[in-house]
Amino acid sequence: MPALSQSGSTSAPDIHTSCPTRASRSATGKKNFTWSGADVLHFVTILYNSKSYQRALLPSRESAESNPALKLCKHPIFREISKLIFPGTSVKPNHIKAKLRWLQETYYREKKKLSLTGAGMLLEDMDASNPYTWFEKMHEMMNGQFYADPTALITTPSLDFTSNDKADMPSYSSADIPMDLSGSEPYDHGAHGHGLPPILDLMDSTNPPAAITSTSGASVAAQHSPGTKRKRGALDHKCNTLAEAFYHSSIDTLQIHLQLEQEHTRCERMLEAECTKHKEMRMQHKREEKECNEHFRARDRDMVMEMVHLLASQASCHDSVMTLLIFIIDLTLICHFTAKES
Repeated sequence: MPALSQSGSTSAPDIHTSCPTRASRSATGKKNFTWSGADVLHFVTILYNSKSYQRALLPSRESAESNPALKLCKHPIFREISKLIFPGTSVKPNHIKAKLRWLQETYYREKKKLSLTGAGMLLEDMDASNPYTWFEKMHEMMNGQFYADPTALITTPSLDFTSNDKADMPSYSSADIPMDLSGSEPYDHGAHGHGLPPILDLMDSTNPPAAITSTSGASVAAQHSPGTKRKRGALDHKCNTLAEAFYHSSIDTLQIHLQLEQEHTRCERMLEAECTKHKEMRMQHKREEKECNEHFRARDRDMVMEMVHLLASQASCHDSVMTLLIFIIDLTLICHFTAKES
């Protein structure tokens, strides 16, 4: 919470070495608001955690045509941020606006010190000895951003504040602006041109001027910065390595599939050969068994016929009886052999 003290100093205190927030008096008797390093870091953190604050207060890629009040209605936002940073203390929104301008100017000045181009730098390429603790967050918010182009500034309509906002607006003159507000413009939103034809109607839509179509020098400088070239080379090397690894992996996978198919085909051929061999062995066994049975039947038939002829030669006197006996024996043999064959 800011504290009040009397001081005769006319110089603004250092952000990094100043004591907690206080208000001091200059030689003219006006109060100068002083920020501590923790307050500045808190301010940057609030902006960093709110995308809506970034779009409204910082240079944005969003066109003013989509939301005309986005770039102009800043006074209520400054008042809301002042309540977050200094709860319970009445801090004018102009102090927040002046500190925001100081943050942007300090950021651009420190950024130019980091490289010859002063743009397109990544956090990995920056000097870690930067004294501002809020610089990295500010860089993430500001990197790749740019100010509104002339088209957005001229074609954006003016915004009328409510009566409450007008009552809270500070009435500084050019001579009464405090030291911490030096360089900040007054809140005069009626200075926009009225009745002017839109610039978009005066331009050739097929070939817009380079001043309007170009985004910023940061993108061009980022493409040619040494850090970007090194990272691009490392990325290309990684892509080539991954592509080569994928190629070798695909070849190995195809070889494994080919070996598996060959092994499967060999196993199928071996199984088919075994089945064929078993079938041939069964057929051979059946043929041998059939030949053996035929041999035994022929031998039995011959033995029976010999017995019949022997009996017939011994009993020639009884022709009729022997004829009947031979008929019965032949019939029995025929039935026996028929049953065996079936």
